[in-house]
Amino acid sequence: MLLWLAITIFTVIAVLAVVLPLLREGKPVDSRENHDAAVYRRQLDELERDREAGRIGPEEAEAARAEIGRRLIAADRREAARVAAAGGGFRRAATAAVALVGIPLIGLGLYLAQGSPGLPDEPLQARLGNAPDGKNISLLVGQVEDHLARNPDDTRGWEVLAPVYSRLGRPGDAARAYRNVIRLGGSTPARQTALGEALVMASGGIVTDEAREAFEASAESGAELDSDTAKARFYLALAMEQEGDSKGATTALHALLDDAPADAAWRPAIEETVARIERAEKDTAAALFAKPKKPALGPLRENAPSAQADAGPPPAATPTRGPSQEEMNAAGAMAPEDRMAMIEGMVDNLADRLEKKPDDADGWLQLVRSYAVLGRREDAAEAARTALASISDKEKRREIAQLAQDLRLPGMEEMTQ
Repeated sequence: MLLWLAITIFTVIAVLAVVLPLLREGKPVDSRENHDAAVYRRQLDELERDREAGRIGPEEAEAARAEIGRRLIAADRREAARVAAAGGGFRRAATAAVALVGIPLIGLGLYLAQGSPGLPDEPLQARLGNAPDGKNISLLVGQVEDHLARNPDDTRGWEVLAPVYSRLGRPGDAARAYRNVIRLGGSTPARQTALGEALVMASGGIVTDEAREAFEASAESGAELDSDTAKARFYLALAMEQEGDSKGATTALHALLDDAPADAAWRPAIEETVARIERAEKDTAAALFAKPKKPALGPLRENAPSAQADAGPPPAATPTRGPSQEEMNAAGAMAPEDRMAMIEGMVDNLADRLEKKPDDADGWLQLVRSYAVLGRREDAAEAARTALASISDKEKRREIAQLAQDLRLPGMEEMTQ
């Protein structure tokens, strides 16, 4: 629509530039023929005065009058021919009419032949989203960035650019753009959710405190449940899971499913996440108390002298008792909160037993792994330090140090010196 309006305006300007001079009346010009005719008429008047005064005879006056009349007629004819050659008002009007009709028709014909009148509009946002050439989209993004550098309060510009940053793998820039959108255009569930997602992407999948605040602003906005608010609630549940609160995560996700329409496109993803968390909870007991495998040779053991020489059999240690199969089956049938309480209790019992028998290397390995699975990384690191100070078997100490290094526990460098 804007294109045709622009074409119309420029066509009218072009036509007026041609037509207006043609319609304007020209100023009369005193030609040579008009001057000669005026001279001849004055001569006729003087000739008549001379005849009346008797200064010239009748015959001579008649002959002179005939010659002057002939010259006057010739001058009038030349003036008429000049005027006819110059054209009159009708010719100018005809020329103006031809310009008024011809210029638009010629321009329209050229555009229909060479242009693309049926091509739909493609605003900036569509060009940024559909440009197949990376070089072209980078050029477009650069142009928008230059525009925003000159106009930093252009809300629409930031809103167009933010999702493009996300698609280009620039989540930090996307988060900055969404912050500007919210600052300039106000907070909405969609904008807060998009900001939170960008922050999660920028942190490698971790729901940071700022991302949580954005998701809470979206989820608590009072808006009806849609893809944006549902996504915010999902990420809040994911944050609970990342903090080790599996019970809170599954409860939040079940509540989300209860509120969701039956035909919501995102229901399967939520259900799959709930199943994954619950499946992980059922397997936690087995993961905690399965017999630990001997750690693979790492840099600590590869360089250890005892790795190259037989140090003899290690001293016997009291075997660590894990849960029976019946206990494992019973744990799998428990409610999630009861199952976690049972697991926490078993881990605490193991820690209490190791305080009484601190030279149980296998027990310490089990405790370090258990704390790590439960997300209690500080406790795992402390258990590793205590084990290294308590166990007399050098080979077992190296295994514990290697496990701590593999788990990347806090203070790992200090423990493995």
